[in-house]
Amino acid sequence: MTRENYRTQMRAVFLAAIMVISVVGMSVAFTGAAAANPSGTPGEDVAEYEPPNPYQGQTVDATTDSADTANDEGILEGEDYSIERVDDFDDGAVDDTTFVEEQSADQDQLLEIDTDDLEAGEDYVILGPGLESVGEIPRSEVFEVREQRLDAEFDDEEVTDDGDDAETELDVDSNRGTYSTNVSADGDLDDEELIQILAGANDIGVDSADLAEHMTDDNVRQYVTYDTDAEEVDIDSDLFTEETDAVADDTSLDNLGISNEDDYEDAFPFAPYAYDEDQDDDDADFDEKVVMFQTGDVEEDVSFVDIDDGDYTFDFNVVDTEATSSADITVREEDQDGSFSEGVYQQSAGDIVDFELELEDTDEAWIQIGDEDSGFADVIYIVDDDETGEVEFSMNTRLAGTDAETDEVYFSEDDEIEFSAVHDYTDETTDYSEFVRFEDDDEERLDGSSTNADFTAYLEELGLVDDDDDDPLEQLTRPLQATDYEITASADGVFVADDGESEADDELDSASLELLTPELTGITTWTAPSEDANEDDELDDLLDVVTERSEIAGEDRLVIQVEATGLYGAMAAKSDADDDGFAIFEDGTTVETLGELNDEDGEGIDFNVEADDATGNQDPTELRLDSSIDEDEAFVVVDDGQFFVIVNTDEDDVFSAGDPDDYESFTATLEYETDDDDRYEFEDSPVQGAFDGGADGEATKLLTRTSVQTPLIRSVPSSISLNLQSRLRT
Repeated sequence: MTRENYRTQMRAVFLAAIMVISVVGMSVAFTGAAAANPSGTPGEDVAEYEPPNPYQGQTVDATTDSADTANDEGILEGEDYSIERVDDFDDGAVDDTTFVEEQSADQDQLLEIDTDDLEAGEDYVILGPGLESVGEIPRSEVFEVREQRLDAEFDDEEVTDDGDDAETELDVDSNRGTYSTNVSADGDLDDEELIQILAGANDIGVDSADLAEHMTDDNVRQYVTYDTDAEEVDIDSDLFTEETDAVADDTSLDNLGISNEDDYEDAFPFAPYAYDEDQDDDDADFDEKVVMFQTGDVEEDVSFVDIDDGDYTFDFNVVDTEATSSADITVREEDQDGSFSEGVYQQSAGDIVDFELELEDTDEAWIQIGDEDSGFADVIYIVDDDETGEVEFSMNTRLAGTDAETDEVYFSEDDEIEFSAVHDYTDETTDYSEFVRFEDDDEERLDGSSTNADFTAYLEELGLVDDDDDDPLEQLTRPLQATDYEITASADGVFVADDGESEADDELDSASLELLTPELTGITTWTAPSEDANEDDELDDLLDVVTERSEIAGEDRLVIQVEATGLYGAMAAKSDADDDGFAIFEDGTTVETLGELNDEDGEGIDFNVEADDATGNQDPTELRLDSSIDEDEAFVVVDDGQFFVIVNTDEDDVFSAGDPDDYESFTATLEYETDDDDRYEFEDSPVQGAFDGGADGEATKLLTRTSVQTPLIRSVPSSISLNLQSRLRT
């Protein structure tokens, strides 16, 4: 081998070695790229997008890691790039695209893409000089345009400019987590009014009008701007320490415990801010819009207090996307009104009376029951809790004015009775100011001689108590008597006493309660097929199965119908029925209720069913009215003006001496008893027991009775012959 050939051969081997090494090196390089890029294309030639999943309207920054301008790699300044919609992928890479639009790069490594006109729900890439072509772009290096949905809606179509109906719920909802939204009303509302509305139902006690004045002050609004490049609202932290005299003298948000954006949103969930003076946009001028800053979805109350009457369309525009929504609402002048369902409510003294008050433009009312002419007055505060536009409540006239609890005297099934001036009184320090206000004719509060004793001062002015530090339970000497009681509904809870006369400052309506003298009308007996006594606990069901008869077979049910008034308030008080006894009209009650009423000697009410003849030295057998009798043995159904005692005669222990003998006669009696000379009086004043009392305050005084009889017969074995009589009060 010649030296020349040897050198040539060595050169060939060396070149081959270089090629092998190069191939191995390239293989290693390709392996690393393939892990992140299925196409095996170097990463710097493929654009990356931020955000990778923009909402329609957001600007997307397309960038390359390092532009190699010498080799024309990466995004190059001055070059044109096409924005392409991806139509198909193949083997993890973009396989087919459609041209959408062309855009020129203003600088190396960056292309800003406006997504306003791009179709939501599609994937996009950019193609052009220095970037990989279709087939080389991995699926992970595209961006998807999403649509932000926005829905804003008021809960009510119409609100008032004052009162409870001025508030409604505003629900702003989107498929996006956190975002800022501009709110305007087509120029019909300025930014101060918009903030007042959006901050109106806050829980921190700041008047929304004062807050709106503070936030729209030039020294405060200057800190709220919109960064067009970043597409973000910017709020300078100095905003929270800027002082004005709007909320209070020299007061900042920081003085109110609001030191940053999060605190502000906690206090005012819609987080409304007024823009700086130069922040007009295509939708509204700076002073005709506000921004709900970084709130996302909100569902809270807003208030239209002091907003002019009219129809308004609220426009909601997300600041960095195309998402928009609108909501319409009508504001009208508040016209609070009320109307009782009856001009005169009639009921017997001692019974339960039902009231109904229809409301307009309010969901609350203060109702005074009685006045200076009737010798008694109470004020209750009731709220339309079920939002039906009316309030309904019942009153136990036997317990009113006694030491019974409020929920024993007043009841509402669907609404909320918050307060009774008489029955929520504890002592002279009782504070009524949260619920009601009592004034003189100069609009000054009647404070009386004791702290917060304005109600007793009111009663003194009306002549219902002797002194302004008396207890309201000193109004009555005896239970409410048969007379007329004025019923007055107030819209604002202010009652005025002037020269011994009372009136509501803002009256909704008035009516009259006429309490009548209790009466006994009669007793009738019926029979019903054998069943448990409480089988038919609804009156309609009971009347479907009874037959009027005085002969009662031993296995049948005995039904005693008593037509009487004046005792149902006492029955409710003695009953263990739900709702503090008010449920006796729906659920009935036990015969023990009648027994307990009998035991109140001073009450003068006595009901019994007793055999006409005694056996040997024993007392006559009688219907047992005590706790040993279960509801399936004997039961009482109560209706307006009458009650029915139902007895399962097949039960051994219903009568005190066991099963009645064949042809045994009984008399059913209801007596109202009074004293010849003295009227009923409570034992104590203030009242210290609704049933502690009697004639001249003594429960043991002798009473007189008057009665009528209705004789009944019976003729079949295993039956009870009832000789029934009803006795009337003298």
